[in-house]
Formats: sequence, C-alpha cells, structure tokens
Amino acid sequence: MSGSRVVLFRLLVGALAIFSGASGALAQEATYAGALRGTSRCAIEYVPDKSATLSRAAALPKGGGVVWSSSELAVWRDRVDDPRASGLVLAPLEIAEYRRLQESARSLLTTDEEFIDALDVGVNRAKHGSRARDASLLWLLERDSQILAAVRRYLLQQIENPNNEFSAFCIKSHVGPVLDAKFFESSWLLRYAVTYDYVRSGLAASDRLKIENWMRRQALVLSAQVDWGLSRIFPGRLSSNYTLRSGPAAAPYQPLSRQMDSNGDCRVDSLDEPESATVYAYVGENQQLGPRLSVLSQYYNNRRAVQVAAFGLVGVVISDSGLIDRAKRYFGEWLAYAVWPDGSEGEYARNGDYCIPAQGLIYSAGNMQAQIIVASALARAGDQSLFSLSTRSGLWGSESSGDQPSKSLALAVGKYVDVRRGIVKRFMYETWRVSQSGRETTSLKPAQSKYMGSGRPIESLHEVGFWPAARYINVPSLVAHLTERMAGRNKEALASSGLGDLTDSFNAYPSIFLTRP
Repeated sequence: MSGSRVVLFRLLVGALAIFSGASGALAQEATYAGALRGTSRCAIEYVPDKSATLSRAAALPKGGGVVWSSSELAVWRDRVDDPRASGLVLAPLEIAEYRRLQESARSLLTTDEEFIDALDVGVNRAKHGSRARDASLLWLLERDSQILAAVRRYLLQQIENPNNEFSAFCIKSHVGPVLDAKFFESSWLLRYAVTYDYVRSGLAASDRLKIENWMRRQALVLSAQVDWGLSRIFPGRLSSNYTLRSGPAAAPYQPLSRQMDSNGDCRVDSLDEPESATVYAYVGENQQLGPRLSVLSQYYNNRRAVQVAAFGLVGVVISDSGLIDRAKRYFGEWLAYAVWPDGSEGEYARNGDYCIPAQGLIYSAGNMQAQIIVASALARAGDQSLFSLSTRSGLWGSESSGDQPSKSLALAVGKYVDVRRGIVKRFMYETWRVSQSGRETTSLKPAQSKYMGSGRPIESLHEVGFWPAARYINVPSLVAHLTERMAGRNKEALASSGLGDLTDSFNAYPSIFLTRP
C-alpha cells in the first residue's frame, strides 16, 4: 500500500472513487481490487480486476500460523497428553473433548464433507467443513499424514466447486430486499480460512497459491458488500471523512423503534401490541433505563461482524493489507457508533427475540468475538492495534463525554462478563410496558435459554469464543468466568445451539476449550 497517514481510529485505508451516469443510476463504483456495477442480472454486482489474482502464495508465518503459534501448540499438546495438568476440575472435560475432536476428524478419512450443490443455500453452510476443520487441528497435534491428505482434499474440493464462487451473488438485486450481509457464507469462509492456516505448512506451494487466490476472491466480494452498504450512511468513510452523512447517520436523530413480542408467544405479529416504541438498551437494577438506541447502531450487527471477520482473517492469512485495513475500519466504526460508554450495544435491541431475554446480548457477543478473531490473528503477526484500539467518538449518545470511559474491546468484554456473572444487573427492556420492572424472568444473566419457549434449555452462548482474547486484554474476571462455566459442564462436550461443540459464535474454530491460552 502506498503511503500512510494518521486517520480516524488510527487506521490505514485506501480511497474510494465513485462514478455515476448522467441519469444518477450506478454506472460503476470503484472498490478494492475491483468494481461495483449494474448489469441485467444484478442492480449491483462485484467485478474483480486483474489485481485480484495473486502470483505467489503468502510467505509462511514464522513460528506457526496466524490462528496458532508454535508456543501455543506446545501448550495444547501438553494439555491433551496430560489433562490432569489443568487441574482435576477441568480434566474430565478435556479428555472428553479431545476424544470428540479425534472422532470428528477421523470421520473425514472415510466420508468427505457434503457437496454444496447450490450457491444460495446459506443455512447448509452453518456446520459444513466442521469435520475438516477439526481434522486440521488434529493434524497439528498428531502429524498424521492421512489426516493431512484428507484436509487437503477438502480444501481443493471447495475451490473447484462453482457453487462456492461468491461473485455470483448480487450485492443488490433488481427485486427484493437488500441483504446487509451473508451470515452463513461468511462463517463458512471463516471456518475454511482457519482450516487452511492450521495445515498450510504441510501443503505444496502450488496448492497454497490456488487456495489463497480462491479465498481472496471470496473475501473481496464480502468486503465489497460491506463497503457498499456502509457507504450509504457514510459516503466518505473509506477516505476517513465522517462529516459526510446520510440516512440514520445524518440529522435529525433517528431513535430506534420496534414492535416486540408482548404476549409471550415467541413471535412478533398482529397479536402483539401494535405500536412500535422507542427502544432502550436495558433496565438497570433500580429500574433506571440504559441508553436510548439509535437506528444507526443497527448497521453494525452480528451479521456484518462475521462477514468482516471472514474477509479480515483471510486478509491476515494471505497478508493482504487492503482487506486488513477494511476490517480495522469496520471495528473502529462499531466501537464508535454501536457501543456505548457503559458497554451496552445496539444489538441489545434484540433482547426478547425468540423468547430469550438476553438474545441481544448473545448477538453482541458475536460482534465482540468477530473482532477477537481478527485481532488475535493480527497480534500473532505482531500487530496488536485492534486490541489496543479505543475511541471516544460516536453519534446520538454513543460518544464518551466528561468522565465517561473511552470505548474499547476490553470495555465491552468486561461489561459483558459483569452482566453474565450478575455483578452488574441488567434486564430486558419491554417496549410495551409504561412502567419498567426488571425481574428474574427478564434478567440478562442466565447462562441457559429456552429457544421459542422450548422445554429443553440450551446454552445461550458460545462464550468460549472470548477465550482467545484473554492473553491480550486486561479483563481479570474473563478467565474466571469461562472456567466456572466449563467446570459446570460435568458431562461430555455438548453442542450449544446447533453450530457445534465448544466453539465460538460462528463455529469458526475447533475446540477453543482445548486451544485456550
């Protein structure tokens, strides 16, 4: 990247050039390593340019990869060799989890991952590749050549499947709603990148080049979609001009209003109170209200966060500064416009969805874990800027003022842990009630939830996704909280929500419990 300068959030960025036809319709909009244009197929589609093709694979990282290091691997091997070293409380779970990992990984030796037979089948990607990802970690731990061959086969099968070319997606279709993100496709690519990083040192340079070119193409599409969506509210964001604003970023202030499930049937429909009402983040211990949430904050949600995590991690894996810079910029904007100085987030608006009082807190965990994924990879490469990033900027009340603290990932994670441990008491805000009254049934603390009123509780969060941050941010209660949660699981590893066993909010990593710091 040519040149550098200090900009908002201390990020390095490129410039955005926009070209419009005389009618005002989109003719072409330049974006990183390509362009957005209107076609007969799409109102807007991404078209890569020649710079989207790499001529050589990225150099192998010294001392491991970007989602692991040699020193970490030594700890993991000791952990699986002698679980008792972690203490008797956690040893049974470690033994069970390692057994699960081995079974999952070795199943790939006899049965390939399912073939993805259509492009737009997002939900089928939620767990696809999980066995290959598990196998990639097992190869690191055991160095079994058969396992490596199976993972290599999986990686190459995906890049040869035309249904995995994201450029076939429309950024905006001629009809229908505009989607803000591709959640399942992004989490799938994120999982693929993790899998590749675990085994790339065992692959030939020719394989690595094929895989990295394919990953970059998909990452560029995801990056272009995020950039286009957010340029609708901050047209000059990629040149660090946040004074240009439109929509909910521009005056007058647009407070968030929504209809909620007021009758407790786990749905929002005509049977509920019909009026939309202003949404506050939470109700406090003494019935005081948290921040009033903005429409702007909803642009920085868990769906976009995983998309940024996907292209950001690919950027770190292949050393692509353009993708890395765009990921950094997004997380800086998230801290500014969707996080408040008390650690609450715009996603708190979703509390109460699916009959889960803390559903918004669950989504906020996804936002934080997305940043942790990219920040951890960068930190292993010697760049801790995303962990040290802080801002006092904001809009519509999200800015820090007076003696309020600056906003950072550590602040958000710390407050999350305090809420989950009951140190800070917060309750779901109920829009249909004139008088708010926090109580046990609306508390954001419980670790389990009943989806759509089910009688069988599930874990409400993949909280282990916070563990990689423990070595980089100062939140003393984080490890204690996670250890307490894991110690309470005296059975073999259980799936929490359907994404996978002991994994993060996006099922990106294999067992984080085994690979924790």
